[in-house]
Amino acid sequence: MWFRRKKQSVEGPYSLMLSNGRFATPEGVVQTNLQIRDNHIEKIGNLSHHHRSDSLDLDGMLVTPGLIDAEHPLDEDCFSPLKPGPYLDREKRQNELEVEFAEIIQQANKAGDIRFNAGFLDSLKNGVTTVASPRRPNTLPVSIRLPWSTWISSLIIEKNPAKKFVQARSEPVFVSLADGDSRAKSRELQLASEWGMLAPNLMAVGGVALTPNGSRHLAAAGSFLIWRPLTDEYVFGRTINADVLKQTGLQVLIGAGSRRDGGQGLLAALQRADRLGHLDRHQLLDAVTNLGASAFQIPAGRIREGHYADFAVWRADSVESAIFELGRDTLEMVILNGRVVLCRESSRHLVPNADLLLPVEKEPGLYCVIDQAPCFT
Repeated sequence: MWFRRKKQSVEGPYSLMLSNGRFATPEGVVQTNLQIRDNHIEKIGNLSHHHRSDSLDLDGMLVTPGLIDAEHPLDEDCFSPLKPGPYLDREKRQNELEVEFAEIIQQANKAGDIRFNAGFLDSLKNGVTTVASPRRPNTLPVSIRLPWSTWISSLIIEKNPAKKFVQARSEPVFVSLADGDSRAKSRELQLASEWGMLAPNLMAVGGVALTPNGSRHLAAAGSFLIWRPLTDEYVFGRTINADVLKQTGLQVLIGAGSRRDGGQGLLAALQRADRLGHLDRHQLLDAVTNLGASAFQIPAGRIREGHYADFAVWRADSVESAIFELGRDTLEMVILNGRVVLCRESSRHLVPNADLLLPVEKEPGLYCVIDQAPCFT
C-alpha cells in the first residue's frame, strides 16, 4: 500500500500543550505556551492552572500558522514536469499531454486515490496545511484542509459557467481567468464581468494576460487573484507583469501549482515571487496565511485562540529567514488538527504521537503519516 497507518489515528478530538515555543502571532513573535483542544487553539499564555494533556516542548523553535496554498492540483504531483512552454494557453498544452502521455495518465487514473499522495506529502514538506485543489480524493490519507469550492476550468469551453457561479452563492469559486497569452484568454475578464462574476468570492486563477486596468476591475469587486509564478514561467515562459500587481489594490494569493506543470512547492513559489519583487515580503506572507484564510472563509492563517491548531515549526531566527531564505531545510515539523503529522528525526523524540509517523521513502531523517508517494513518469 502507498499509505499505511497504524491502529491509532491522527483524527478526532485531541489535547496537546505546546510549550517553550516562539509563536508568530498577529502582535509579533512571542515566546509563550499554547494549549490545543479539539483541534483548535484553546489558550495562549500562562497554562500553569490548565488541565493536563500531552505536552510538546518546542525548545525555542519558531512556530508559524500552517501555510495556505491557493492552487495545487494534488493529483498531478505524481508526474514529473511535462512539456515546458512557452504556450499561449493551458488548454492547448493539456490536449497535447492527453495524447502524448495517454498511457501514463490512464495508469495514474487507475491507481485511484493513491495518486494524490505525492501532492499531500509535498504540501506537508512545505509547511502547508490548507490546499485548494480542483480535484480531491474520496478518502483523505491525512486531514489536510481542502476547502469545499466550485472550480470553473474555462469560461469559453465549460457549459453554463455563470450558472455554476450563481449556484455557489457566497462560497469561493475558482475560475481560470486570463491564464495565457492567447486572444481568447485576454477576453475572459470581459466575459466574467458581463456574466456578473466579478465578486468577493471570485478566485481568479492565472492572470498572465491581465492588464493593470483589468487588475483594478478585479480589485474594485473585492475579487482575489491566485498567482503561480513558477508554473506560469514553465508553461508560458513568463509570469504576470509587475504593474498588474503593484499599486492596483488587488488581493493576491499564492499557489504552488503542480509538479507536472513545473511547480516545486509553495516555498519555492514564494521565494521566486520574492526575487521577482512584484510584492513585498509582508504581502507574500499575508497571502499564504491571513489573507488566504479570509478568501477561503476558514478560521486559520493566524495563531489566535479559537483558530485551527495548524502550525509549521521551524529552526530559524525569523519568519522571513524561514520562508524566503532557508526554506524546507529548516522546517522541523508540521502540526495539523493539533497532531504532529511530519517531523525531522532530530525532533521525533519530542513528539507524543511519534509512533504514528513512518520513515518517508527516499527521504532519510524525515517521518510522516504519509510514507510513500507514487510517481508515474
